[in-house]
Amino acid sequence: MKNVSNFLGLKLARRHALESRMGKRLVYRPGSQIAYIPSHAKSLEDDCVEFGFVTSAKYRNGRCVGYFCRFFRRDSDELQTKANGKFVPRNHVFAHASRAQNIVDRKLAEIKKAEWKNAR
Repeated sequence: MKNVSNFLGLKLARRHALESRMGKRLVYRPGSQIAYIPSHAKSLEDDCVEFGFVTSAKYRNGRCVGYFCRFFRRDSDELQTKANGKFVPRNHVFAHASRAQNIVDRKLAEIKKAEWKNAR
């Protein structure tokens, strides 16, 4: 079993190296599949590690500080919540495809349709 702190450190080091070469910070777009790994996770299989997708990014002073995400239930392709997303800090979000992209695209379209319907 991998040590989560080493895993997070390696992922963050790779991200920082890539960002340095690009000259800007990576920002996930709506629909990007991610894994949220909180700092208190004991292993990658820990129940607190969540898999889902980005719905929007939160910016402060022109810099991305985190993401609003929707997460799947562990045992199905259903979302944990229907009403709203969960904010997660940028440094704990990593690219990870846990579902087929067409499932994510369909869920994101349903969310956008519901938001548009409620805004009317």
